[in-house]
Amino acid sequence: MKLANPFGFRTTFDFNSKIFWYPPHQAKALMQLKNGIHHIDLVVEVRDARIPLTCLNSVVLNRKKLVVYNKVDLANPQLLPALKDYLKKYRQEDVIFTKANEGFNVKGILKFPYLSVVVVGAPNVGKSTLINQLRNLGMKKKKVTQVGPKAGVTRMIQTRVKIHPDPPIYLTDTPGIFNPIVSTPIECLKIALTGGTNDSLTTKINVADYLLFRLNNSKNYKYYCQLLNMEPTDNIHDILLQICKKYEFKVDENTRINRLLDEKDYDMDKAAELLIELYRKGQLGRMTLDDCSKEGLDDFFQNNQPDNLLYNEI
Repeated sequence: MKLANPFGFRTTFDFNSKIFWYPPHQAKALMQLKNGIHHIDLVVEVRDARIPLTCLNSVVLNRKKLVVYNKVDLANPQLLPALKDYLKKYRQEDVIFTKANEGFNVKGILKFPYLSVVVVGAPNVGKSTLINQLRNLGMKKKKVTQVGPKAGVTRMIQTRVKIHPDPPIYLTDTPGIFNPIVSTPIECLKIALTGGTNDSLTTKINVADYLLFRLNNSKNYKYYCQLLNMEPTDNIHDILLQICKKYEFKVDENTRINRLLDEKDYDMDKAAELLIELYRKGQLGRMTLDDCSKEGLDDFFQNNQPDNLLYNEI
């Protein structure tokens, strides 16, 4: 009989710290949305396809909603069809999947006949990139919204941007907004791993260790094994040490004080950053961090109906 876990990998991940990141611009953006929602016809909520359940927004806008799962090229493609069906059944939400940085399927958003649109979603899910692609498609103009790979690039609600001439469609970008209270420690790790928080708020080695845990449990260990020419391991220290040696990540003289003998010369934080970045770029395989199996989706949607949750209603 073939063992399901031949390498003896961890089957649970122990982590108890939360990330609290709720910059003032998020609260201000919520107030602006509340004051201007009567001008909006359609809410486009952008979500990260790698954490399709974790990044569900707790802010309810009483308008027609279109859900856009972005970065679909980085998620497990086998899990997406069922997710779409469940959202339609339990939330009555229309869903499309996009890869905004390359324009994949972005044009589908223009099929929804609404004249005033607001884009919302968690930090760093690709809202501004999506707007720029829509403007380019509809108006044949270059980007107008600042784009960056870090959470918090958009810090205020932008002025309306015309993205289609006939009919005239106007679209507004918002800063990334998520509820900082309801997230569990593991959800915080998922958000941090996908770039949804400021990286300075997390211990990079903890995030990298969670990544290793998920790679091993999804049988995606071949990627780091090939990269580092090593056998599968459950020890993040071994992985980071190999990265340091391969890329010559060394620390300065002052940092060596009180280091362990075998890592005193190596910059383990920099190695953790590289491992995390490889995942964010899709170089460690396509991996969805939420449980989107039938059992996982049943459990999530049956226990997370809108009537049972605390929402910030606008």
